[in-house]
Order: sequence, then structure tokens, then C-alpha cells
Amino acid sequence: MQTIDLTGQKDELVIADAKQFKETLDRLLSEILASLEDQTDVAFIGIRSRGVHLARRLANGFMERTGRYVDVGTLDITFYRDDFGAIGLQPEIRDSKIDFSIDGKTVFLVDDVLFTGRTVRAALLCFADLGRTKSIRLVEFIDRGLRELPIQADFLGISVKTTPKQWLNVLVKTMDGEDKVVFCPHHKDTREIEDSK
Repeated sequence: MQTIDLTGQKDELVIADAKQFKETLDRLLSEILASLEDQTDVAFIGIRSRGVHLARRLANGFMERTGRYVDVGTLDITFYRDDFGAIGLQPEIRDSKIDFSIDGKTVFLVDDVLFTGRTVRAALLCFADLGRTKSIRLVEFIDRGLRELPIQADFLGISVKTTPKQWLNVLVKTMDGEDKVVFCPHHKDTREIEDSK
């Protein structure tokens, strides 16, 4: 997969429009399906907030293509973050919603942007409290590099190279009214955009 180098980009830029967004999701789903054995017990779990919307779309596509039902869940990793004490005395807490057993399942953990790896680390700690999966496969729509932990996506939509002060925003139609990925040369406050992923 080719990596888009944005380190020298000075202006805001749309790096994926609605058509490219759909094509990327379709490719991710095809790669997921190709990786599975026929009888694998599967679930899609999205990390709040946009990862949840992406997980639902992948799950819907999975069911349409295979005719098989899959469980879909929502994971809120707030209490598991290693910067929990630093993000304020009253961080916004939203419940996880996983109303099925993950035991023995192949879980596709879905998120919008992979950056430092700390969000994924927190998600894995959550899973340790939820049960024993057969496996957890990480699905990331965007990888912007700059990892602080040894975490990589199993399924990756778009790879970009950025600097720490730049910002990538994944917009989803069900939450933001449109599907696209926007690059900005200067990111907003990390507490606003969850840029510690």
C-alpha cells in the first residue's frame, strides 16, 4: 500500500471524498472476508465515536455479502486510557454496548485513525475484562504514523505520513452528514479531537 506523504503540506486538503471513502470501506471488507474461514464466529466492535459508525457499516456489508448475522458492539475506552487523569476531572463517559459474549469470537476492532497506538492499547485492556476472544483483528481507516507503542493495523484503509502538529479528521455520514477524510496543517486541541489515538 502506498503511503501519502503530507509532512510538507501547508493547506487543508481532502484526501478521500465520498466515492474514495466507499471504495476504501469496500476494500477493507473484501480483505476481511478473504481472511476468514467459512464458519468463523465474527463480531465487529467500534471504538467511540466514529469507529462505531465504521464498524456498523462493515458489519452491514458483511451480512449483505455473506447472508450471515454478525454481532456489532460499541467500546468506550475512556476509563482505560493511560492519560485518564490528565484529560480533566470530568471527562465525558459514554457506556460501552456489547450485549453479547465475545468468548471464542474473532473480533474486528474498528477505529477511524491510528496515531500513537494508545487508544488501541486501552481497547485491548477493555477486552481483558470482557472475555476471551479467539482473536482480535485491528481495522483502521487511516494510519497517520508516529506510533508510540508497537501496534499495527491488520486491515488498513489509507496510510499517510504526518507530523505531530498536523491533523486528520475522518467524517462519517451518519454522524457528520458526509463521508470524507480531511487533512489540516495544524491540529486543534487534543481533547477536542481525540488526537492521542
